[in-house]
This record gives sequence, structure tokens and C-alpha cells, in this order.
Amino acid sequence: MRIGMRVFTGVLGLAVTACTTSPVSTGAEQWAPADRVFAHGASSKDADLIIVRDSGVLGSGCKIGFFIDGKIAAALKPGEAAAFSLEAGPHLIGVGNDPNGAGLCAFHTMNLHEQQFVSPSPSARRWRISLDMNGGTTLTPTSL
Repeated sequence: MRIGMRVFTGVLGLAVTACTTSPVSTGAEQWAPADRVFAHGASSKDADLIIVRDSGVLGSGCKIGFFIDGKIAAALKPGEAAAFSLEAGPHLIGVGNDPNGAGLCAFHTMNLHEQQFVSPSPSARRWRISLDMNGGTTLTPTSL
């Protein structure tokens, strides 16, 4: 009975930690290929905005859509980043379903969550996409 409980606790611990996402630090990200950056693409040194999706197993089977002013700008896999050049002024940036998702990813109903970003931004140039255990997404500024 004791061994069974230890095995159960170990498996449960692995399952919980395997389902979390982790921030990707500067220099450790993989840049999304050009065919998945659809609008406002820029090199990282010229970018007004850099978006990095967390790494981890949670949600790793599907790409997440990143939107600028209501239009798909990129589709990111875990650990990927994309850089964008924007006109000066306010923009709505958001995360939601990848509209080009296939298979089970096409059936996932993640609502578009948007917030305001003002370009150029001296303090919040790098943003992070993270996922929670309920399948929700969060888009937050990051210093990592």
C-alpha cells in the first residue's frame, strides 16, 4: 500500500508539473518561421514589440494566434517568438485561436483577449503569452 501511494504521488506530481508553462528568457527563444508571421513582421533589433510564447507541455499541440488590431499577425508554437514593427500610437494586441488551426486545434474555442499597447513603448517592448490549467491565455509584459 505504501509503495502504491508513493507511485501515485510521484505520477501526480509529474502530471501537474508537466502541464505548466514556463517563461522563455531573452536569447533562449526560437524565432517563428516567416511563413507564420503574417503582418507587421520585423527583425528583433528593429522591433517595437516582441511576443514570446511560454514553453511547456500545456497546449503544446496547437499554435496560438497573436493579433494586432483584430488581424492575425502570427501563429506561435511553445517557446517561439515573433517581432513586430508598428506605426506610432495605440494598438490592440491580443491572443486567441489560430484561425488556420487543423485537426483538434480547429475545434478549440479560445476567445480573443485583447488589450491596448502604445507604440513605441520604452518600458514594455517584450510581452509573454502564457496558458493556465483551464486553457485560458494571458498576455503580459515581461522583463525576461
